[in-house]
Amino acid sequence: MPLIAVPSLAPADTFVCIPEAAATVSNQGPREFKGSEALVTDDKYVHTNESGTWVVKILGEDDVYLECESKGRCGNDLAFGIFERTGAGWFQYVFALYNPDTLQTIVMVEKGPCSKL
Repeated sequence: MPLIAVPSLAPADTFVCIPEAAATVSNQGPREFKGSEALVTDDKYVHTNESGTWVVKILGEDDVYLECESKGRCGNDLAFGIFERTGAGWFQYVFALYNPDTLQTIVMVEKGPCSKL
């Protein structure tokens, strides 16, 4: 009897990650640095396995926001961000913003829980 391949109807591993806390560190000049608590963004992140590849999307959008090297780490450039989801049920997203007019760089980190759908 021949084997017939049937696609799985089970949903892929998908997690929704919502930031609950955020902080920034910025340079105010060549030797002056400032850290502060920040407002979290309104973004909610979807970390999902699409056809064997892990990706991050913004909830409600179809486009891939970050591609992942592994199940737990996505992105490899601070300009676009680095997203990490732990097995302990939380995530962190770190990214940098640069203002060429003021030569100011701001590094921001968001952290919060992830829930499996």
